[in-house]
Amino acid sequence: MKELQCIPEVAGLNYEDLCIHPNLDLPEGFKVPKFDVFGGTGNPLAHLRVYCDQLVGVGRDEALLMRLFSRSLSGEALEWFTSHETRQWPSWNALAKDFIERFAYNVEIVPDRYSLEKMKQKSNESYREFAYRWRKEAARVRPPMSEKEIVEVFVRVQEPKYYDRIMLLVGAKFAEIVKVGETIEDGLRTGKIAVFFASYDPRVC
Repeated sequence: MKELQCIPEVAGLNYEDLCIHPNLDLPEGFKVPKFDVFGGTGNPLAHLRVYCDQLVGVGRDEALLMRLFSRSLSGEALEWFTSHETRQWPSWNALAKDFIERFAYNVEIVPDRYSLEKMKQKSNESYREFAYRWRKEAARVRPPMSEKEIVEVFVRVQEPKYYDRIMLLVGAKFAEIVKVGETIEDGLRTGKIAVFFASYDPRVC
């Protein structure tokens, strides 16, 4: 208890110091919406548009826009926001401008076919999560890829434990490949992959 009493006060930890527009009161009856979250990847301008759309009716209140913005952020984006002094941004435009400049590289660095073939499934993501992340990047390639090309490239990026089975699905739809990939993933996890595929022909999917 004595140790706690000896901890010196740290400046800048008051509510007024940590909060943007600390004197702002939310409008009566206003319910904070569940915002789409930006984690540091994707188009920052698109996120701002969605964020403002979710505040339709109260979005002209600049203080409210700034006050709630952190609720639409996570991960790297939230770390960026909280690393700044709350009074650094005198206006919503200043905050939005800094936000776009910070994450503009997401738009400037457009993936190509080569980078797609280098993408690998992370150890902490499921097959579906990897497929979704990969497909999202494939949609940004210019010139656009055909569905047939998307499937062909996706098959080539498979890990060895998936490849010998997924390769039989060239010509299938992307969603069908994902379903089979999840089945393989489940079989690997339960140890039943050999038994399962002894009576399973993925070409009939």
